Amino acid sequence: MPQQLNRLAIVFLVLIGGLIGARHYLVPKTFGALGHYRAAAIDAISSKPLVYAGHEVCATCHPDIAKMHDGARHRTVACEVCHGAQAAHVESPADHLPPAPRQRSRNHPPSPPQRAPGLTGSKSLTPPQLAADIPHHRLRW
Repeated sequence: MPQQLNRLAIVFLVLIGGLIGARHYLVPKTFGALGHYRAAAIDAISSKPLVYAGHEVCATCHPDIAKMHDGARHRTVACEVCHGAQAAHVESPADHLPPAPRQRSRNHPPSPPQRAPGLTGSKSLTPPQLAADIPHHRLRW
């Protein structure tokens, strides 16, 4: 066998031995006990406090809003995407009020005009010149 092949074989054996040694020291002991997952991560994750409540919990206290969103284009968006994590609100609703998002991106239609308390009908507070600047196909109120 040529001398170059002996040296190349030694280099490959050293590299393979190094990879096996690195895998032994770097892969956690509980990795693979539950499939391609680190089993000790379950205990580590479950020891952390809950931050998100979930759409189902929101719907139990706010069924009218949940029903409205379930029939709208936001039906696939969880409440906490816009309002933030609300597990604290579930624990004490009076102390932790969720923020009401008011900023809309350019992909959303304009918000309906604000109405003064006690006004009925079409007496909105939006001046007509502002509403005229919005394309009519974007108006949805």
